[in-house]
Amino acid sequence: MIEELQKYQLILIDDNSIDQMLHRKIIEIVFPAASVKLFTEATTALKHIQANEDGTPHHTVIFLDIQMPVMNGFQFLEAFHLLPEDIKKLYTIYIVSSSVNQFDISKAKNNPYVKDMIIKPLTKETLLNLLH
Repeated sequence: MIEELQKYQLILIDDNSIDQMLHRKIIEIVFPAASVKLFTEATTALKHIQANEDGTPHHTVIFLDIQMPVMNGFQFLEAFHLLPEDIKKLYTIYIVSSSVNQFDISKAKNNPYVKDMIIKPLTKETLLNLLH
């Protein structure tokens, strides 16, 4: 499985540059050959996905923050729902948030596009457990 993950493309959507830097570094340590794209705004990430800018059939894992300006994580999920099935099937979404709000947790876990919710920060152990 790790060999497959090396081929994965990962997208980090988080407006907090410190969290992005930390999460990117953890991913690079665990999966050094993985491609990591960073987005500080969910709207920009959604446009990237809609345009299929990577142009590859590789599966992509999205780590999505909830609380962001312009478009929050839940609004991103609503817009993601409207994408064609052939695009959506290429993505697995994990919410990565510092929110301990039970409403947020429940809403994330009940979303059909969310594989799981992780409380920040993303750690090496969490990453290995999620992607195995």
